[in-house]
Amino acid sequence: MTAAFDRIRFPVLVLGLIALLSAGVWYLVSGDFGIPPRILLVAGVLLVGIYVAIEPGEVAGALGSRPARYGGNALLVIVVFIGILFLLNFLSIRHSQRWDLTANHAFSLSEQTQKILDNLPAPVHVIAFMTPGDKNAEDVQSLLRNYEVRSDGKLTWEVIDPDSDPAAFRQYNLRNYNTLVFQMGDKRQDSTSLDESGITATLIKLVAATQPKVYFLTGHGEHSPDTATPDSYSGMKQLLGNDNYQVDTLNLLATGKVPDDAAVLVIAGPANPLQQEELDLINQYLDNAGHLYLLVDPKSAANVQSLVDRWGITFNGVVVDTGSFLQIGQRANPLVPVIQKYDFHAVTRDLMQNGQPSVFVEATAINVPTPAPTGVTITKLVESSDRSWTKPVDATNYEFTDGEDTKGPLTMAVAVEADAPNAAPAPGGDDNVPAAQRPKTRALIFGDSDFATNNFVRLGPANGDFFVDGVNWLSGSEELAGIRPKPPEQRQLFLTSVQRNAIFFSSVIFLPLLLLVAGGLVWWSRR
Repeated sequence: MTAAFDRIRFPVLVLGLIALLSAGVWYLVSGDFGIPPRILLVAGVLLVGIYVAIEPGEVAGALGSRPARYGGNALLVIVVFIGILFLLNFLSIRHSQRWDLTANHAFSLSEQTQKILDNLPAPVHVIAFMTPGDKNAEDVQSLLRNYEVRSDGKLTWEVIDPDSDPAAFRQYNLRNYNTLVFQMGDKRQDSTSLDESGITATLIKLVAATQPKVYFLTGHGEHSPDTATPDSYSGMKQLLGNDNYQVDTLNLLATGKVPDDAAVLVIAGPANPLQQEELDLINQYLDNAGHLYLLVDPKSAANVQSLVDRWGITFNGVVVDTGSFLQIGQRANPLVPVIQKYDFHAVTRDLMQNGQPSVFVEATAINVPTPAPTGVTITKLVESSDRSWTKPVDATNYEFTDGEDTKGPLTMAVAVEADAPNAAPAPGGDDNVPAAQRPKTRALIFGDSDFATNNFVRLGPANGDFFVDGVNWLSGSEELAGIRPKPPEQRQLFLTSVQRNAIFFSSVIFLPLLLLVAGGLVWWSRR
């Protein structure tokens, strides 16, 4: 009998260990401790117990031997080390912290996004309908996790696989995968844009009580927001939509008035003069605390001069800037000034912090009266360099002519805030409130309209931001006058042939060879 036990005890031990190991692997892989792993666990414990019961003295002696003690100490150290790792992992989950060490803060949320998260009026829950194998799934989850952290848990999220849970997909009446559903109370907003820009734009729409309306004046050859041609403003229309604005066009001769729901009236480079009836309607709008975004060009500035006469502003020729201008390769154009310095204002505040230049295209200089008329505040936004001057619009020679041309710096954009004589008091306010304390007329006057077109907005990284931040200030939404969520930056490393060879030979040949030599010396010394 003893010989029979001796023959089976080692196979019993091996089978028991295999059963225990199989139970552990089953649980780690499937995450389910159901009937099969339980059976394996019980069988493993019984088989190992049988092995111990056959020769308890031998097992006890083996455990008390020196190798067993050393092995036990090593096992204890391993267990303690694994326990520390589990503890650190637990603490990191409960008290997570993230640091973005990339050069351009590629994994940090923009200031505009942080403003929106700081002012969420209620908890927001986001449901991402994405399949696990989708190439964007990991990036979207990382981004939503960042939103959750930065909102102090006010924004929560989950991912639902439409293939695994088609009922949920149908419940939300969705048509496309890769859709984010935002819910705040009984309000809902969907987004198919999976980057920070789209998510933040959706939050703005979800939180906003109403959508402000921006009207673009038409009928005089202005840049259109509705066409996708190079000289149109369709790109600006999209950016405004991302900031929760409704964009529409306006023909004053057809409507007979600026609509009451106009948050901002944009006049973008009228090529032909406005009729007196239209000018009267716009002036009436301004007298009632209207908000005007006026963008002119050197050759068409005279078409709207009467609109800015009320503030003592005039336009002066075309700006030639030899100190800061656009240069692509061997091509240089002093009629395309690059704006690298902004004067402080709510419109330019975040542009200054961002440090990205904007580019104007054949701008006219703006003459600002000193002092400004009573009740009017005029703030310069951008100026040309001190190596600039003005030339007549029809000039063929752009060299400076002493006594005829005006030397820089030259103002190319201003912000105006003025008393509105016919402004109504705030709802529920006192009708006898002085005009100076009533809502103000606001206007932005730019000496260039081309900088915001599809064709030229790509030249200046901040051109789009500049335009949209201006609309935000005009409409009274200064909290949105921030940095647009930044697009990913492509960073490339260019190496010379010498540098490439140095990296290759040092990492692929020299370093492994050094390790081999070190190993050979150690072996030789221990012979």
